[in-house]
Amino acid sequence: MYSVCCKRTDKGFPRIIFVATHKDEKWFEWTRESRRNELELKLHKLFESHAGLKHLEIKPLIFVDATNPEDPEITDLRKRLMQRATEHPRWGEAMPTRWIPLELQLAQKSEEGTNIISRNQLRVLNSRNKSMVLSETQIETFLKVQHSLGKLLYFDVENLRDFIIISPAYLVEVLRSIVTEKQFWPKGERFSNILKNLQEYGMIEREDIYYLWEQETFKHILPYKEYILQMLLHLDVILAPRNSYRDVGSPFEDVSRFLIPCMITKGNDTMFLKTRWLSNNSIILSYTFIEEVIPPALSYRFLSSFITSWDIKTYNERGTEKKMLFNDLAVLEVDSCHDIAVQVKTNRIIVSLVHANKKEDIIPILASSIQECLTAAIVRISEFYSRLSEDVEVLASNNSVLPFKIEFGVFCKSEICFFKHNEISSSTGEPTWICKTHNQRHMTKSINAWFSEKANNELEELCDVCTSSCKGLGKLEREQCPLPQHIRRLAALLSLVECREIAMLLGFQVEEWNDLEYQFQHQPPNDLKFMALWSCIIKKKSFSFGGLISLLEKKGRAAHLLCQVFRDVQIDVSDMSEDTLNKIPSFNALNDLANHIGDSIMQLAIELDIDISFLQQIQHDFKNKLLEQTRRLFFKWRKNKFPKPTVLRLLKALYRVGKFGPTFKILQGHC
Repeated sequence: MYSVCCKRTDKGFPRIIFVATHKDEKWFEWTRESRRNELELKLHKLFESHAGLKHLEIKPLIFVDATNPEDPEITDLRKRLMQRATEHPRWGEAMPTRWIPLELQLAQKSEEGTNIISRNQLRVLNSRNKSMVLSETQIETFLKVQHSLGKLLYFDVENLRDFIIISPAYLVEVLRSIVTEKQFWPKGERFSNILKNLQEYGMIEREDIYYLWEQETFKHILPYKEYILQMLLHLDVILAPRNSYRDVGSPFEDVSRFLIPCMITKGNDTMFLKTRWLSNNSIILSYTFIEEVIPPALSYRFLSSFITSWDIKTYNERGTEKKMLFNDLAVLEVDSCHDIAVQVKTNRIIVSLVHANKKEDIIPILASSIQECLTAAIVRISEFYSRLSEDVEVLASNNSVLPFKIEFGVFCKSEICFFKHNEISSSTGEPTWICKTHNQRHMTKSINAWFSEKANNELEELCDVCTSSCKGLGKLEREQCPLPQHIRRLAALLSLVECREIAMLLGFQVEEWNDLEYQFQHQPPNDLKFMALWSCIIKKKSFSFGGLISLLEKKGRAAHLLCQVFRDVQIDVSDMSEDTLNKIPSFNALNDLANHIGDSIMQLAIELDIDISFLQQIQHDFKNKLLEQTRRLFFKWRKNKFPKPTVLRLLKALYRVGKFGPTFKILQGHC
């Protein structure tokens, strides 16, 4: 199956052309047309309800003899591919003339058999182009555009920026070296053991990967082995399991083994989930996709977004210990009381949060934080696939519609039944849902933990604490420049409309607001409000609290809001000694704490005085992994020299963002 790679349009592009092989088999000579017709009918039936049907080119089905370069149908295939490319609406769009020499140089290198070049080698090629030499900024733009067009592979993330794959098909060779069917696997005892571990446990040693690459067919990978491994990690083909929180700061070279979930062939043969459902100690959430079947790549990327966040559960059943990672189920230990299980079934990703005792003991803020992490991952992964298929202009001008809906699940008559949140009835006082299929009533109060409200922000509670005698900010405070923490707290006290109006008064353009609104459409509103106000302020040469007071007064808001922004918070930490409050939190404490932050990472980062550029970098490098972002944030904060990263400072920051209650108990338990 071949496709001309490009952005999706309403005219049925990209076209996906189906091609059948093994034309050289003798049986094909006898059944040529009947076989062709049979396959065409089967393919059409398979995809007749698929949303992408108009992009599929099934008839006439091309059969090729891959052993014969002169096969006339191979010639027909070339012609058809070229024709479909030239028919695309965006064919012939102008490209910068200055790019042409470098593009031709890379094409020549590829024809000579070069697959990967370093950034320095690219600079040398560029330096030969005399009047058409590109600047570093222009090279970066060139690489990103060429990557988006599928002409090369360039990943603008840490540890991957120094190399470029100039032959995209080379990635297929790399994948084939590890991810392949048993029938194509190399022979030999060590090779067999590697395959067995992959199929049963999904595990492979780093040295075994190198051993696979020592084969004559794949020796060309070895000079770039570290880069290739990091690239496969970035693409979520392989995962680096972490045994302890300290590994966040460990170098990649220290990772000795990897997980490859897509190679696991062993299905779940335990009663773990059914036992938990029958014991009534689980709450269930489902991401139900519009498409009838979820693309395997999407489900694997989703699994990878959290499978390295917690330890894979070891489950003892009938005296046998089993690692709970199968091709249809993954179970991970969140903490000593909570497990999370994820299944992919047709068009559903089913998430079960399991408590060791009973579902009523599930910590609501933990459940909602896990939900926020998983939802953020699946939204960003869905957006990634949308960007591969949707026109960029359409995406920029409209809020993207998510391809799934969130439903609740209950164990009902030996199976899981699903329903929308608005189907819950609370007319009797206790929220219930009646399954019409099985005529069974279910209490649903515990399910609401998935979307439990965050604790009230301390700022919101203090909005009106200024007395009539308060004169507001003094002269010194008025002359100060606002810090990110001040703007974050102010943004939290203003509505979205008020923030937009103040941003416009500060010189923000409508287009800038729209761009930010699109960028933050799946993040908490406070993130958008802060970024809008802060973006305005950092453009000013000098801006003081006096200027903010004037703006607030123009909008009819009391300048006393800024008193709340300045005022320190008073928290009840009487259960902790002063020595404990002045300690640096342990790695294990921060590891447990990360599970309870959810999508409040930007708000917490600002309160902890983490540089915004660092936050943006980890958000870029770990787009699908909110929990990983939180851990990286804590690791960075813990290394601060000044101000000292104490338990008290952390508790105050958590209080500011509405995460104080349960997190205080966690920190208390580690002291």
